[in-house]
Amino acid sequence: MTTQVLISEPEALSQSLNKSLQATSANGSDSTTRPKALPYQANHQVELLHLQAETEALLQHLKTLKQRNSAAAL
Repeated sequence: MTTQVLISEPEALSQSLNKSLQATSANGSDSTTRPKALPYQANHQVELLHLQAETEALLQHLKTLKQRNSAAAL
């Protein structure tokens, strides 16, 4: 059984997707070379990018909650 978590905030998803894409491009590939093709079919690549963006958004949300909890504890 698989569980899929959906992000209801489109801007959070788009920000996370942008961060994921920036992180991918910052891993040593310069703008004059073509990005390496992933060994996945196109639909799987899209799904992977969405999952990466969702992970980034969830991590950011967790970080925000931790900061909020630590501020409340003071």
